[in-house]
Amino acid sequence: MIGNTFESIGVMVYRRIVPLEIVNELMGGAVVFLWQKLERWTLESRAEQSRDSVYEWFQWLAERLQELPEFRTGPPAYEARRDWRP
Repeated sequence: MIGNTFESIGVMVYRRIVPLEIVNELMGGAVVFLWQKLERWTLESRAEQSRDSVYEWFQWLAERLQELPEFRTGPPAYEARRDWRP
């Protein structure tokens, strides 16, 4: 389910339906963390199925997120937006 969700979001980012920056704000850390946890399993699945496209967009999305300068250097929202009031 996780893989399918991030696979769909990856395609939407690629087709410019959803901006990468929005995905980064909403779930960037989770995408990258879960890719790191599932990468080995995904690579084994690709080999077993002889299909390199298994979760290809999930991988693509995690790699693009890691390339964003603010992914590694930006403060977390609970710090950066501490003064925000409704």
